[in-house]
Amino acid sequence: MIGAALVAVLQTLCTADPALAKSIRDLASKPPEEGGVHGTALVRLGDETILREAFGHADRDRDVPNRPDTKFLIASLTKSFTA
Repeated sequence: MIGAALVAVLQTLCTADPALAKSIRDLASKPPEEGGVHGTALVRLGDETILREAFGHADRDRDVPNRPDTKFLIASLTKSFTA
């Protein structure tokens, strides 16, 4: 439910604001203590990729940055979407 709502909001924002990718990049690039993330983002509107970017570290101890193709161990995170 939340995922569908987020998609709808992003589609609306992408249509209304062509600078959405910059807004997401600016927010996600902040340090985690300021609301930034360690992860990846993929935002698409129809067939158009608005943003495909990685943020933060995949392994902070080894200073390995995230990449758009970084594989994450998600454990049971998807249960809420399939239940």
